[in-house]
Amino acid sequence: MTGSIPPWHVSPYARIVKMNMRTRGIAVFHAEPNACPVCGPTLTLLDGEGVAVDCADPVEKTRELLSQGFIAAIKGLGGFHLAVDATSNQAVENA
Repeated sequence: MTGSIPPWHVSPYARIVKMNMRTRGIAVFHAEPNACPVCGPTLTLLDGEGVAVDCADPVEKTRELLSQGFIAAIKGLGGFHLAVDATSNQAVENA
């Protein structure tokens, strides 16, 4: 196989995609690097110092912090997205 597809590893999801490519000639959910339920992505909430915040659900905790006026930088595939509660004048002014 050529292209940007990484070497197949121990991920059960990657094996399913590989099987689909061999048997049907298609790649279902052809985004192995960022769409494997076993390998990731994983979510981690970091504080302003880069230390992991201990929480059960980073998305819910981020929503809670945004509602309190905090600003979040969310890392995506193409860079960072800034998030702020646009209905809060104080949060917007701090951004």
